[in-house]
Amino acid sequence: QKHPRLRELLMTRNRLGAAPELGVRLAKNTKLEYLDVSENLIDSGSSIVAALATNTALRTLLISGNKLGKQDANNLSEAMKDKSLHVTILDLARNAFDDESGVRIAENLHLSKLESLDLS
Repeated sequence: QKHPRLRELLMTRNRLGAAPELGVRLAKNTKLEYLDVSENLIDSGSSIVAALATNTALRTLLISGNKLGKQDANNLSEAMKDKSLHVTILDLARNAFDDESGVRIAENLHLSKLESLDLS
């Protein structure tokens, strides 16, 4: 069901896992501006991160405490490079990023609209 007025969605600690359907819907989202999917066991290669390249409404994504990794860092970096990342607040803390992932994200950071990035 569509919710035309829904602007914020908090789904913390729900064990979403890969959440492919959420990623599909997020890619088509035109209203949701704030999404918190922290601590949900979201795996590396998640469709949620991939959806950021086509989402134009989302401004805040809190996705800390999951299992995001190298592939997600690459997706984020590419979205920044293409200037298709519209998120301004991004919380990626406590994920499975290695040093190379951090470097990959930082490469195109200057091209993004990010005002706040947490990689702690």
